[in-house]
Amino acid sequence: MFAWRNTTSAALTWFFALLAKNPLVEKKIKEESKQQLHVKEGENLKFFTKKKSRKLIYLHGALCETLRFFPSVSLEHKVPPDHDILPSGYRVSPKTRMILPFYTMGRMETLWGKDCLEFKPHR
Repeated sequence: MFAWRNTTSAALTWFFALLAKNPLVEKKIKEESKQQLHVKEGENLKFFTKKKSRKLIYLHGALCETLRFFPSVSLEHKVPPDHDILPSGYRVSPKTRMILPFYTMGRMETLWGKDCLEFKPHR
């Protein structure tokens, strides 16, 4: 429970910080919410179900893009139980510890392209 609370608050903090720096993204999220959730003019808050939230594609993209830049857990380690081959073709032996640096991977030009440092929810 403790880890869940901290990771969620960190993700939301970065999400709102990125929205503050990208007013066009905020505007698109508001427009999508009004359109998909049928928010009436002058209505600020509307409760919606999990099913209805699936319609908010751009919001989902903005949250994923936030986690790409600022993952709540920045490193993860993996240990294969058997011999394995990574997508790169590299062979790994059992009990070889591999560290995945999500923070760094989220900024790699080879993975995300020349615009890897730009916040683009439509990515």
